[in-house]
Amino acid sequence: STSLRDSEARFRTVVATLAEGVFLRDTQGRIVDCNASAERIIGKTLAQMKGFVSFASEWQSLREDGSLMPMEERPSFVAMRTGLPQSNVVVCYRKPDGSVLWMQLNAQPIFEGSAGTPSGFVTSITDITERKRAQDEILRLNANLEERVQQRTKQLVLTSKYKSEFLSNMSHELRTPLNSLLILSQLLAENAEHNLSEQQIEHIKIVHGAGKDLLELINDILDLSQIESGTVTLELDDVSLANVGELLERSFRHVAQSRGLGFSVELAPGLPPSLHTDSQRLQQVMKNLLSNAFKFTQKGQVSVRIAAVESGWSVDHAGLNRSETVIGFFVTDTGIGLADDKHKIIFEAFQQASTGTARKYGGTGLGLSISRELAQLLGGEFWLVESSPGKGSTFALYLPLRAPESGQGKSGHAGSSPRQWPAPA
Repeated sequence: STSLRDSEARFRTVVATLAEGVFLRDTQGRIVDCNASAERIIGKTLAQMKGFVSFASEWQSLREDGSLMPMEERPSFVAMRTGLPQSNVVVCYRKPDGSVLWMQLNAQPIFEGSAGTPSGFVTSITDITERKRAQDEILRLNANLEERVQQRTKQLVLTSKYKSEFLSNMSHELRTPLNSLLILSQLLAENAEHNLSEQQIEHIKIVHGAGKDLLELINDILDLSQIESGTVTLELDDVSLANVGELLERSFRHVAQSRGLGFSVELAPGLPPSLHTDSQRLQQVMKNLLSNAFKFTQKGQVSVRIAAVESGWSVDHAGLNRSETVIGFFVTDTGIGLADDKHKIIFEAFQQASTGTARKYGGTGLGLSISRELAQLLGGEFWLVESSPGKGSTFALYLPLRAPESGQGKSGHAGSSPRQWPAPA
């Protein structure tokens, strides 16, 4: 018809130089014309394709999963049947030579004037074979990487388990002779028969002190190993905050007196009577903090403050954000303090602010690392609130009113930036 011839003329003018392949079909779906790009992409001349409704006899029309695509699902036929455009449909054809061509198809009906029936159809095709190969290669590499990561994760879990079991067994084997050494050296140091000289007694005290340090190191390594391997179990119960304060007061009052330091434990107004947590692990963290505070404080005082708080922890800590009340345990000292660049390193295992600190004050460098991990197990978070050289430090332990029953809180990290002192709720 004249209308179709006019459409063909316009088609040739507009699409002759397009990089995409374009087919013009009549109302029956038969190929009427195509541009040079279509011939290049398909690998056939217009004469070879003209009049074809489909290439099913020579090609296989495939879905992305490799299954055959029924004729009625192909974009051009859907457009013909419904009169609706079919856009960005990805199909795969297998050419007669066996090569595979991935294409993106767009089928559009052609309407002349105000007529409601299409006078023909335009189908454009874009060769995306190389893009599809690249995508497939990325998927293959990702699958291989994921498999390797999973294998590596399993190896690490198994290694961690073996390490934990080894350290647990070694701990038992080492503790038995160490305990005997400590008991016997203590008895010798008492010199009940008065047959040892002062120098001999002093040597025995050095042996006893070294044995205690070694036992502490063994205990710390075992604790850290069990935490990292996930074998720590929590004993959750209601813990009286008043009892926590009294216990800390009794445990460290003599330390303060012997060092000539002030010491106070304050329970802020508005505290709930108790929190649901593991009493032993809470005491372990607090005793570690206080031991460090007294160790690094030569003059002044050490204080403990327990208060209900409304802020101070990480803003994305889901467990603390959901808790009806958060309890903050703050330990402040007037000791040597820390430079800004040391705020983060002290939370790493076996790390101290400097080698000089280790030589002068002793310790293994495991205490804060263990405290951080225990805080996470209790569903809370552990922070260095503020610290500066010569002015002392403040550490904070934030715990939810009820520890998670699984014993696994949100994984958080000890902060390296100073925090503002939280106001009591």
